[in-house]
Amino acid sequence: MQNDFLQFKSWEKIFNQVFFLISKKVEKACVRTSSLISNTDETIQKYFIFT
Repeated sequence: MQNDFLQFKSWEKIFNQVFFLISKKVEKACVRTSSLISNTDETIQKYFIFT
């Protein structure tokens, strides 16, 4: 019983690390996407001002 619990704990650690890495990647992607969107918005606004 104790052994199973320890095994579960190590799996939990691995899962947490993987989840952390994925969330970091997602966070970066979101930041990149949002900055891209805001840049696009600015470009569109400038375009409409000029036309």
